[in-house]
Amino acid sequence: MWNLVASAMGDEPDGDGSARLEERREVVHAIYADLPSFATGSLAVVAGAYVTAVKTDSTPVWSVTAVIAAVTLVRLATMLLFAKHAARFSVKFWETIYLIAGTVHVASVGSWPAIVFWATSDSYSELLSISAFLCFLVGIQGRNFASPKIVRMQIIASAIPIAIMLTSRWSIWYLVLFIFFAVFLFTILVTSTRMGNMFLNAVRTARANERLALYDSLTGLPNRTAMEKYLAQAIQEKDQHFALHFIDLDRFKRVNDTLGHSSGDELLKEAGRRLTETVDGRGWVARYGGDEFVVLHRDTSDKAETHALAREMVAALGKPFEVNGFTLQGGGSIGTALFPEDGRSAVALKQCADTALYHAKSLGRGRNEFFTAELADRGATHLRIENALRDALDKKALTLCFQPIVEPERFRVVTCEALVRWSHPQRGPISPAQFLPIAEEAGLMNDLTDQTIRMACRAASHWPSSVNLAVNLSPSQLHRSDIVEIVLRALREGGVLPSRLEIEITENIDLDYEPLLVQKLWEFKSHGIRLSLDDFGTGYSNLGHISRLPLDKIKIDKSFLSESADSARKISLLRGAIRFIALLELDIVVEGIETVDQLSLVASEPGVTELQGFVFGMPLPERAICDLLGALHRKPAVSLDEFKTTLAQTMPKLDDERRVALPRH
Repeated sequence: MWNLVASAMGDEPDGDGSARLEERREVVHAIYADLPSFATGSLAVVAGAYVTAVKTDSTPVWSVTAVIAAVTLVRLATMLLFAKHAARFSVKFWETIYLIAGTVHVASVGSWPAIVFWATSDSYSELLSISAFLCFLVGIQGRNFASPKIVRMQIIASAIPIAIMLTSRWSIWYLVLFIFFAVFLFTILVTSTRMGNMFLNAVRTARANERLALYDSLTGLPNRTAMEKYLAQAIQEKDQHFALHFIDLDRFKRVNDTLGHSSGDELLKEAGRRLTETVDGRGWVARYGGDEFVVLHRDTSDKAETHALAREMVAALGKPFEVNGFTLQGGGSIGTALFPEDGRSAVALKQCADTALYHAKSLGRGRNEFFTAELADRGATHLRIENALRDALDKKALTLCFQPIVEPERFRVVTCEALVRWSHPQRGPISPAQFLPIAEEAGLMNDLTDQTIRMACRAASHWPSSVNLAVNLSPSQLHRSDIVEIVLRALREGGVLPSRLEIEITENIDLDYEPLLVQKLWEFKSHGIRLSLDDFGTGYSNLGHISRLPLDKIKIDKSFLSESADSARKISLLRGAIRFIALLELDIVVEGIETVDQLSLVASEPGVTELQGFVFGMPLPERAICDLLGALHRKPAVSLDEFKTTLAQTMPKLDDERRVALPRH
C-alpha cells in the first residue's frame, strides 16, 4: 500500500530517468486512450474492405479483408487488456505490443487499396479503398499524436504498399499521384512531430506544476497538500496502524526577528534535512507550514517504537544549528497521535496530534508528548466557545471590520472586504480562524453568514457608490439552496446594487467534485454579482478553476510576498502569476502587502489592478471605514502618506489594550 501511495504522490527519484519514464507512461496512456473511437474507425475500415471484396469477388481482396479483420480483432483485444490490466505490465511491454500490432494493422490497411488497384479494375472499389485509407492515415496522426515515432513507423508501413503500386504502373499520371501522395505524407509527419512535442511539453509542464503544488519550494519536502493525501490513503487502508507526529521548531520566530528571514529559511532547510535523515524510510516528512513539520510514521502499532522515533527527532532538532555564521541552539516539540487508537478520521487524528503538541510546548518545549484522554479537556474549551458563539448569534453580537482594497497608482479605495469579528464576554476578541471552524462544525454557519451579509450590505449602503463590497462564502454556504436569494434580499434591504458586490471563494474548493458549486456561482453571475478567486497560489493552484468559472478577479495569496524580498525565485513566480492572469483579462489583487518595499515591488507590476494589506492600515470598524471612504472620496488621487494621514484622522481612538487584542485576520 505504501509504495502505491508514494507512486501516486510522485515520491520517486527525480532524476532524468524517472522523468523520461513518466513521460513514456503518459504517452502509452494517450495512445491506448479512447477505445470507442478506435473501434469505430477500425471496424469501419473492415466494413469497407468487405464491401470491396463482395463487389469485386477477388480472391486477393478477400484475403486482405480477412487479414485486416483478424488484426483489428487482435488490436481491440490489446486495447481492452490495457484498459483492465495496465498496471500489471511495464510501460515497455505496452509500447512493444502497440508498436507491433499497430504496424501490422496499418500495413494491412495500406495493402488493401494497393491490392484493389492491382487486382481489379472496379472504380467504385478503388475510390472506396483509397478514401478509407487516407482517412485512416489522418486517424493515425490523431490517435498517436503523443508519439511521433509511432506515427512515422505506421505511416511508412501503410504507405509502402501504395507507393509500390503507384510507381509500378509506369504512367505519368500515377507518378503525379504518387508525388501528391508523398507530399501529403510529409505534411502528416511534420505536423505529428509538432503535436508530439506539444504533448511532451504539456506533460513536462503538468509534472512541474504538480511538484510545485505538492512540494515545499524552500525545503524540497512534501507540503501540507501532499501530507493530507498521504494521510487519507493511510486511513483508507484496512488494518493499518501508524503514528502522526506534529513537530514545531522552538524559538523559530526569534531567529526570524533577530537574524532575518534568510537565516530562518536556512534553519528550516536544515531542520527538514535532519528530520528526513532521522526518519530514514520509516515514514514521510512534510513541511506543514511556517515552522511546523509533520511526520507520518508508517506501519507501527508499537508505542515504544513510536516513542523511540519521536525521541530521535527531538534529539536531532536539539543539536546546534550553524546558520549564516551563527551557532543557534536548536530545539523542537512534538505531539503524537496514534491511528486508530486516538482517532479514525484525518480531522480527529490531526486535532489529537495538535493538542499533544500544544501540551508539549506548554511543558517547556524540546520534548515529545502523546495524546491522552486528559488532553481531551481542550475539547471542553471548544464546546464552551461553541455555546458562547451560539449565544452571540442569538443576540446579534457579532460585528464587522472592513479592509480597504486600493488602486495601485491613485491609492483610491475601490473595494472593502468584510471581515467578521467577535469579542467574547470573558475571553475578549477571538480570532475568526478559531471560531469560524467551530461555527462550521456546529451548524452555525448559515446564521452567521446571513447576519454578516446583511450587516455588510447595510454598511456598504453608506459608502460612495464607486466602492464595492467583498464578502467571503464558504463551500458549505454555496451548497445552500437559498443562498442566492439570501444574498439578493440583503442587497435589496441595504439598497446596494448587485454589481457592487463581490463574492470571494477560495482556490482550495474542490470544484472538480462539486458541480453544484459551479452552478451556484453561475447563478450569482447571472444577477450581476462579481466573483473573485481568493488565496490563489495555495493548494493545487488549479488553473482549471480559472477557465471553468465565471470569475472577474483573482486574489494572489500573501504567501507570494512573504519571502519575495529575499528570494529571486519568489519574485519571478509572483511576476509570472501576475502576467499569466493579466492575459486572461481578469482583475488582479495582490494580498498581504505589509511593507513599503513590498508595495513598491507590486505597484510597479503592470497588470496589477488592486492592492490589499496592512500597509494601508488595519481592518476598520464600520464607522471608521465609512469616515475614511467619505474623506478619500473627495480626492481624485492621494499618495500613500496622504492615505495614512487620512486614515489616522478617521481612526477611532482605541485604547492600547484593544489595539493589541484586535485580530489581524
